Amino acid sequence: MIMNCSTGRRWASIGLVVVIGLAGAGSAGAADPVEDLRQALPLDDVANPTEAMLTFRRNNLQKKIDALKSIGALRRALVLDDWRDNPGRSADLGIRRIDADMRRQVAQRLTARLEAEARGGPADNKVAVANLIAELGPNVRALAADDKKIENKSGLGRSFLPILQVLIQDKDARVRQHALRALGNINPEPMQAGPLFGMVLKSDPSPGPRRVAADGLSQMVRVVNHLHRISPITATVTASQAEVLDALHEAIHHGAVGFRDADSLVRQRSVEAFQAAVETLNELVPKPLPRKAVAGRPLTDKEQEDLAADTRETTRQLGGLRPVLAALRTHVAGLTALLKDTDSDTRQAAMETLRQLAMARQRIVQWVSTVPNVAEQLAGADPLEGFLQKDLPVIAAVFNDSSSSALLRKSATLFLMHLEERAAPAAQVLIAALGDPDRAVRWIAARTLAHVPPDKAAAGVPALAKMAGDVDVVLRIAAATTLEALGKHALPAGDALARAATFGDADGRKAAMRALVAIGPQAAPNVAPKLIEVLAQADADPQVLSEACHTLAQYGAAAQSAVPALRRLLGHDDSEVRLSASEAILAVNAAGKK
Repeated sequence: MIMNCSTGRRWASIGLVVVIGLAGAGSAGAADPVEDLRQALPLDDVANPTEAMLTFRRNNLQKKIDALKSIGALRRALVLDDWRDNPGRSADLGIRRIDADMRRQVAQRLTARLEAEARGGPADNKVAVANLIAELGPNVRALAADDKKIENKSGLGRSFLPILQVLIQDKDARVRQHALRALGNINPEPMQAGPLFGMVLKSDPSPGPRRVAADGLSQMVRVVNHLHRISPITATVTASQAEVLDALHEAIHHGAVGFRDADSLVRQRSVEAFQAAVETLNELVPKPLPRKAVAGRPLTDKEQEDLAADTRETTRQLGGLRPVLAALRTHVAGLTALLKDTDSDTRQAAMETLRQLAMARQRIVQWVSTVPNVAEQLAGADPLEGFLQKDLPVIAAVFNDSSSSALLRKSATLFLMHLEERAAPAAQVLIAALGDPDRAVRWIAARTLAHVPPDKAAAGVPALAKMAGDVDVVLRIAAATTLEALGKHALPAGDALARAATFGDADGRKAAMRALVAIGPQAAPNVAPKLIEVLAQADADPQVLSEACHTLAQYGAAAQSAVPALRRLLGHDDSEVRLSASEAILAVNAAGKK
């Protein structure tokens, strides 16, 4: 093989540097072996190295790694960023194979040393081993040179799981705790790590390891979700969606074991692990597919093809979520029981997790409903179906319990809001919540009643009517918006809405008038005088005046008494007001001729 001259000069320079470095190291007598290795790793890009070049690199690197004696040196050498086993760092397969082999030797020696300490070292050494693995974390790339394979994208950290298995069963509780912390941090294979966490939660005699096991489940979910969001093109360690779903399943299934723990912190952290899984599920649910209106005509061939493709893809994606949804259905009853827990933080965590679960359900329903051929499949995938059928009354208990905090009541009300129409059986709870001392709870309850069937929400009209005149414009708008959704059922609130239209912030006044339109002309006899009063307000916002004109126009002949006031607005400075007044006069007079 003929050596390229310029390439030969580069390799000769590298060799000279190595010789000088070795000579300097010998004279100094205190060279850092890891630094020696690091300096030997970089090289100019060599497209076609000769066998002599490759042999030199192999022998030189072998000497460098043979000089690594301590666990610390081996660990530092393993994580060096200068190795050329990564395809992104070297184009030549021969160089990659050499560096992969050398790096594998370092990893094997480190693993052997750590395993020896894990099996026979003193407790302090075992704790140190667990911490070293934890600090390696999930981001150190795997040993395999072919990083295109998904199994080689999971990182080096998970290869230390057998060592952590030994430490997790150690007789020293401190060792077990540090090992469990490490397990959550290394992006472990979920189906192997989940049972280890579950075993500790179920049977460890000390609360410390059980607490860390629950934390470890949360961390496992956070780590794999973080790796999943990283671009697989640029990252050397990533996670597939299948791995994320496996982690969610394990966190839900094994986290629920801790719901019954005697220690309140274990219960709370187990719920938080469950919640971390639900929050991540929320991120994974696809957005609803856009649909064009096709009513009244058959689908074109292209539309039929697109619908078929969407049906196949949505069915596939929903199938991937089913194991997680099934685990949620199985264990949601445990969350329900925790709403009565003696520990207030645990109750709050359980309620917040249920809220997150209701949000996930809402997103899934909205997504699947955009694909008609898949919508019926949701019946077997609803994670809250059992809860909605038998456990919804426990939400009322949250409001009836005098010890419930405002934050707990807020989470409970948000839970009902995410249920939308399925919150109908809890209508009385929402109506009672309209009088809650907390402003946020009142606002959420008002907004939620807009999704409840009007006949069930009608009992809340008096409370909504009162809220429509609140000094807080946000509450006024919420009440008026819900009364608008109730339509004719909101007739008893007509007087209150009419009064609300006469004062306050423009947005609140307009919301009140939109509700009056929804109620219909039957409200006109009592409403028209108040709207005439609005038209006479010289300092009224032009948008308010225009809305009042529009409302009167909807009342037709019943608003005949307002025509003189409308006529005066024809000379208003604002063109939109003049236009609205003109349209209202025409509408009212036209209705009077019928």
